[in-house]
Amino acid sequence: MANIGRAGGRIKAGFAKNKLYLNGGVCVQWLRRGEINVRLFVFIFGLFMGLSCFTVVNAQPQKISRVLPLCQAASPMDAGCFATVDFDAQTAADHLSTKSLAYWIEGTTLRIAARGNGDLAPDLCCTFQDRMQSLAGAPQGLWGLQYNLPYIDESVLNLSLLIDMRVVESLDYHGPKAPAATRVETLKGRTETIGIDSRNLRQKRNITIYTPPAPPPAEGYPVVYMADNSVDVFAPIVETLITGGLIRPVLLVGMDNGGAARGREYLPGLDQAVYERHEAFVLDEVMPLAEMRFHASRKATQRMTYGFSNGANWALSFGVKHHDLFDHVSAFAVAGSPTQDYGFASAQGQTLYLGAGAYDYFNKQTSAFCKQARQAGLTCHYLTIYSGHDPAMWEQGLIGALQGAFPAKLKR
Repeated sequence: MANIGRAGGRIKAGFAKNKLYLNGGVCVQWLRRGEINVRLFVFIFGLFMGLSCFTVVNAQPQKISRVLPLCQAASPMDAGCFATVDFDAQTAADHLSTKSLAYWIEGTTLRIAARGNGDLAPDLCCTFQDRMQSLAGAPQGLWGLQYNLPYIDESVLNLSLLIDMRVVESLDYHGPKAPAATRVETLKGRTETIGIDSRNLRQKRNITIYTPPAPPPAEGYPVVYMADNSVDVFAPIVETLITGGLIRPVLLVGMDNGGAARGREYLPGLDQAVYERHEAFVLDEVMPLAEMRFHASRKATQRMTYGFSNGANWALSFGVKHHDLFDHVSAFAVAGSPTQDYGFASAQGQTLYLGAGAYDYFNKQTSAFCKQARQAGLTCHYLTIYSGHDPAMWEQGLIGALQGAFPAKLKR
């Protein structure tokens, strides 16, 4: 199962004490991973004001980390801390050579050097979302950042250099002890994309369905309804779990998001009419199609919602609201208001799988939602790895949720 940390356990990400918020601006980069071709996604999420992560980060000078505490203020429970840069311009230039971005690790210290554009400080995304710091005595254009990460060997990091709101270079680090999702090279199951002329959305919207390589059981396949239509990315991972005997054959139903309307469709209360039209689209159009044409189960015990970031807010709000239809909810790095009321008390008997990367800005509030659910009498499993607002967490979260909700051997 995925690396799981209960709220209050040894894995607890640190957060800046000065309450600097992102105003909902978050970026996530989906990179090519493993042996399969996965298109490069850059999600710019406007949770409240339509601001991207790049706009927010560039809004004012950045002197401390937006996620990790300063090292002098860190506690032993923190996942890491933001350190003062201790290398000079020559060291940065030596590591960069002709590149725009470089990192090196010594012990538990991660050092990052970047070549910017004149005297405009570049920004780092996406595991950490921080303004690069000027180097003492550096010529124009050389910048650095430094972190102390006690669990660096267990970490999965994406380091992307942003200049003028553009990703200039991106590097990945996968620690020797970090979890890794295994994918089949060639699917034995199949994926199919269907365009729905939606009467509720008043536009055409694509959905993608993964059908596993096994005949449907009499009561239909267990089914996961997924925000942001990442079925092509997740199907090879899910098939590995199926063929390895770790989970039952499951159906994945991925729904394209609304592009510029994504936040309004996924965040209740932001534009309630748009949220409710999307809600009706799922209930009245997507689910009946999946059940009639693809043998999706009609039983609540065999249904789960899934999403990350804004999509996690949809998976949680929609799933809990319709607890009579969904026994399982999986939501990772729940974006949106930290004071949102999901009505957990009304969803007795439901099981939640929540989580976020230990370096993710949304770890704190997602953990708080899990705690609220438990206090309301629900079962909530909290899953985390040492990552940020990154695909690695979405993958491990889904793996853990599937193994918990739809294990190969039925629970008695």
